Amino acid sequence: MSFSILRSGPRYEIRFDGEPDYFRSLQMSPSELEPELRVGCWLVLVFAVWSMPDREAIDVAMSAARSFGGSVILGVRPFDEPEEALSWCPKANVPTSPIWLVFRDSSVVGLTTGTRSVEEVVQLVRPHL
Repeated sequence: MSFSILRSGPRYEIRFDGEPDYFRSLQMSPSELEPELRVGCWLVLVFAVWSMPDREAIDVAMSAARSFGGSVILGVRPFDEPEEALSWCPKANVPTSPIWLVFRDSSVVGLTTGTRSVEEVVQLVRPHL
């Protein structure tokens, strides 16, 4: 049970190995919000591929998502340049990373940035279930 960060040319992706199906790898810098993010409750972690604290946040996100037993879908999206988030989520135009977003039926209902504990992430998500 783990994840890998893979690089293919200028693009990165996350691969989850042996993890639940509610852990989802999201494409790097899409042109718009994906249709699947418009349904249900999602915790989306947007992380800088070049930042070790951001990469470590993936483990925190996975632990937080597990605590909800599948009622929250975890999406993990890599970025290289901060402005990559603007095309799919203008609210993610923030100066620090990682970016923690909670989507509920296509709306951003929670947002914070920076290094967070599992409990802080759970507290961000819990009111939106």
